Amino acid sequence: MDNSKLLIAGISACVGAAIGSYIASSKKENTTTSNKTNTTITNTNTFKQENSDIDSMLKDEIFLEQMNRTILYYGEEGFKTIRDAFIIVVGLGGVGGAAAHALLRSGVKKLRLIDPDLVTLSSLNRNVLAERKDVGRSKVETMKTYFESICPEVEIEAIQTFFNGDLAEKLLSGSPTYVVDCIDNTETKVALLTYCHRNNIPVISSMGAGSSSDPTKINISDISFTFGCRFGREIRRLLKVNGITQGILCVYSTEAHRKKLIPLTDEEKKLLDQQAVKPTLRVRTLGVSMPIPSIFGLTMSCAVLNALAGLPTVTEEEKRAPPPMIEYSRLLKLLIKKEQTVYRTPPSVLKKLFTMVDIRYLADEVYNSQSGISNAHSTQSSMIVLRWRPELPISLNNLVYLSQKEGEIHETVKNVDQHYPAEIVKKIDQILSTVIIGNRNNGVRLNNFFIVNEISKYLYSNIEILNFIRTCKYSYKFRNQLKYFDFPSSHCYNAHDIQKFNLPLNFHSISLNVHQYKLLIDCGLITQLSTPIVYLDYDIKVLRKQLPKSIQFLEMEGVEGTIGKGVLKEGLKSLYLASNFKTNLGNPGIFPSSLTSISLGYCYNKPIPNGLLPPFLKTLYLGPQYNYPLPTDLPKTLEILEIGKYPLKPGDIPPSIKHLIIGGRLSVINPGDLPSTLKRLDIYTGRCNVQLKVGSIPNSVERIDFISYSNYSEYSQVIKVGIIPDSVKQMHLHLGSNHIIEPNALPNSIHTVILNLLPNSNIPKLPNSIKNLTVHCELFRTDFVPDSLKNLTVYYERDIRQNGELPDSIENLIIETDTEFMAILTPNLFPKQLKSLTIQGGEIQMFISPKILPDSLQSLSLTNLNGNLNQLKNLPKQLESLILTNQKIELPPTFFNFLPSSIKYLKINNVRVQSIKHSTYLKFISDKFNNISLMYYLFLVIYTISIILISRLIKIKLDNV
Repeated sequence: MDNSKLLIAGISACVGAAIGSYIASSKKENTTTSNKTNTTITNTNTFKQENSDIDSMLKDEIFLEQMNRTILYYGEEGFKTIRDAFIIVVGLGGVGGAAAHALLRSGVKKLRLIDPDLVTLSSLNRNVLAERKDVGRSKVETMKTYFESICPEVEIEAIQTFFNGDLAEKLLSGSPTYVVDCIDNTETKVALLTYCHRNNIPVISSMGAGSSSDPTKINISDISFTFGCRFGREIRRLLKVNGITQGILCVYSTEAHRKKLIPLTDEEKKLLDQQAVKPTLRVRTLGVSMPIPSIFGLTMSCAVLNALAGLPTVTEEEKRAPPPMIEYSRLLKLLIKKEQTVYRTPPSVLKKLFTMVDIRYLADEVYNSQSGISNAHSTQSSMIVLRWRPELPISLNNLVYLSQKEGEIHETVKNVDQHYPAEIVKKIDQILSTVIIGNRNNGVRLNNFFIVNEISKYLYSNIEILNFIRTCKYSYKFRNQLKYFDFPSSHCYNAHDIQKFNLPLNFHSISLNVHQYKLLIDCGLITQLSTPIVYLDYDIKVLRKQLPKSIQFLEMEGVEGTIGKGVLKEGLKSLYLASNFKTNLGNPGIFPSSLTSISLGYCYNKPIPNGLLPPFLKTLYLGPQYNYPLPTDLPKTLEILEIGKYPLKPGDIPPSIKHLIIGGRLSVINPGDLPSTLKRLDIYTGRCNVQLKVGSIPNSVERIDFISYSNYSEYSQVIKVGIIPDSVKQMHLHLGSNHIIEPNALPNSIHTVILNLLPNSNIPKLPNSIKNLTVHCELFRTDFVPDSLKNLTVYYERDIRQNGELPDSIENLIIETDTEFMAILTPNLFPKQLKSLTIQGGEIQMFISPKILPDSLQSLSLTNLNGNLNQLKNLPKQLESLILTNQKIELPPTFFNFLPSSIKYLKINNVRVQSIKHSTYLKFISDKFNNISLMYYLFLVIYTISIILISRLIKIKLDNV
């Protein structure tokens, strides 16, 4: 026993001596090597191959033992990926030094360190490895020396130089696995990130780590989600100039800065001018708390290691949308409502033009969170985004950021140059001139608009490419719905540019711009065109020759004069004149006979002479300002008509009209004013307070809509008994606070109602004939819901707020909330006889009590359980259909145990499974669950029978023995 102990001790001593001698020799060798100075690029082999196989094996064992805990965490496959990695760290301050240090100790194959600076006394408070003896030495060489003594198996390449765009290709050469950006200068940082993004080099970037002391505010997210960081905001702005808005991972802090940059004295400024300091060198300093840069660097290195090993890094936007996005969502919704109300801009167009990220860019980076007029900060008052110049089309560079009070005044402004002081107009125009409008794909995905943009490059130069594109079936869906927006193109600011511009013949729909038309209206410019020109009207001079015959849909945004004959070609079907069109249309003959739809815009108020309208017109929108009698020869094909505020008399509306829209401030509709053939009547309550009398609405009307595109409603008339005829089957009521409906004023013929309610809206008990009810509200009071209602849909502006209980007659219920708010469920939300329930919108909570859902429920559709599958444990026993949408959940092996045996249909999308061993990526898209159940039970039956047979055979064999 004692001999064996001595033997073990002797072997241990030998191994220890060998390790000690190796480390000493290695350290000596590396110390000699590190004394060599190299200010450009050093590529030194830090590890010479020993002749002895025993020494080589010993080196490998030492390295593996040093990396033992790393291997245990990431696994052998994950560590192999880390070991093969080539990482470039740019900037070796407090952040970069900590990041490089962690990557070194994790055993990457190669590190390239890039930094121009020397170690200073003031940098010792945050540099993780530097000592006082290193002051005055190159940062990269100092770091290289220490790194080689810590882990000589990692190849270190030190480059002491400034990073800039000209050197990017050389400094980032060698196909790096990852780039760690720790630069504290905006210009060089943007150059680095732009190069990496455009060359598909994975990169992670550090935003401002100075002036912070709260580590809990440090987050990882995409560059588009870097909130609360001024440095990050500036980087976002500069990257947007280069067409980059997302796709770069960042580490940043949302902590409010407590300290500012130390200002320079006059003597220091003079000295800097004399010494001609490089613009890429930061000369002003900022207070730093030592732990924060290190935490930044370690966070970056952790994200890199996770990416290399294939482990997910949960970014801030994956946790939830940051709270500030709620404000931008509100601003976007208000903008859409205002545009619908004032300019009649369709919501679908606005949603394609703007996102919450665009509104955030405008508010935070363009207007610096301050009102464009008064400089009031967003923290001091509620803000709003509105169109700046009413005469120009809606776009990101035609939006103004104002307080609510300023917005209410601005909505009434028709000419900003006349209303506001010249300095205010100049200031906002100058701010908007800096707006960057990027493309919508951002290098992430291709959409129809991007494809169209690519197609337009070959309209004239390469017909073969166009012919090839026509064979693509994917383009069939949209190619005849495309709109060409660039006539004259955005760079046409003089007659010579317009002269050279030609419209493509491949588009069916063209949208015409504004400022170029003002240019064309100038008589003097027409003489500058050198090519022969046939007779042109004063207003649209070049359109006669430019508009192709293939146009079917035309939007004329900037036309301010009359339209001459021959301008609009035969084949045109739809014409829209924007809100600034105020002059006479022109003489008879200007409209081709093919035209079936005309919209004259918001401001049109000129008489329409007889004989002007085309003979086969079906739709005519005159606009709310129209205050003249209708032509007496309206086409007999006309079915849809919008009128303004001119008083009606019997016979004005022809019997061919099936759908009448009252968009202006019409005062009264008397009995007999409307034809007996009318089927639908729309009243825009946002600007109309028309008085209705008993008999004003003919008995032929089947649908009536009191609608407004905002929460504002001017309608204050009382809807009395007898005003709504018994023929009406459908109604849409957008009720304001003054909109009063008498009890029993709605007839029993109505079966479908849509309500838009304010918190103080008054509405009586609805008739029992209503079977389908849709309610848009902030607070849902149930006292008006009919007792025999079958189908109910409730859209909440925020979260679920229901006052009262629903009748038990309801069988189908849909609840939708804003995605920014939680859907908190309580038992009183659901009727006792409910059969189908759908909940959409925000995260679902409080879905655990067994008494919440009624036992009668047969179909259930849920969104966003936030990974909490425990909420599925108490489903009704009769449930046959379960649909889970927008889920980010991990399905455990016991998932089927949660579900009742009555389930016949199960649909799940966005499923994310933790382990393939437990369940092989369950994809139940449109799968019949009962088939899975049959297979499951069949397997159990076969397994049970097999066990019984085997046990009996064993028993018989034992009995024979």
